Amino acid sequence: VQPAEQVGGDFFHLLHLSKGRIGVMIGDVSTHGFPAALIMALSMSAASIYAMEKGRPSGVLRQLDDALRDELETTEMFLSLFYGILDPRQGTLTYASAGHPHAFAIHDDGSTERLDATDPPVGIAGPESYGEKTLPWKPGEDLLLLFTDGLSDSLATSEPGSGEAAVLEAGIAFRRGEPADLVDELFRRAGEANPTVPTDDITALVLRV
Repeated sequence: VQPAEQVGGDFFHLLHLSKGRIGVMIGDVSTHGFPAALIMALSMSAASIYAMEKGRPSGVLRQLDDALRDELETTEMFLSLFYGILDPRQGTLTYASAGHPHAFAIHDDGSTERLDATDPPVGIAGPESYGEKTLPWKPGEDLLLLFTDGLSDSLATSEPGSGEAAVLEAGIAFRRGEPADLVDELFRRAGEANPTVPTDDITALVLRV
């Protein structure tokens, strides 16, 4: 995580769950600075509790929306959030996405799969949300790549979608190496870029299990 100011609104969580499962979460508050950092801190604290209480990603997001809705409405902010549970024993990834567009599976053959949002962001989704999806996962081969729009925006050119394409290009090129090497490469590229949009918080999370 690299905040745009002294503090920021991006965050991530890794959780050791029962039966060898791993919970992975990334969030992006709609602004940055101290107001966003407050929502970020509340989200991280609540997420730790709900992830241990609720067995399914959809239930975690439902409780987070209930807990944060009043605060988000008061501050006129919202929160995009991805929460997935990787189960290496079963070979599955089950996830719920509250309007977070930057989530991808990168397969060993270099193909990529966008993990589409299942519902709108936390704070504006409404009481009937959230759902979830499950997809096959190849332990030790598939790579989970999560990032916030601060990263893709920093790498963007005038071409639509170029920033996201640059992140995926790096992900494909480094897919068989250590995940930490890919994170380092992404932040190196972001640091050398000349972004055409205002600076935002930057977060990248790469996981292989």
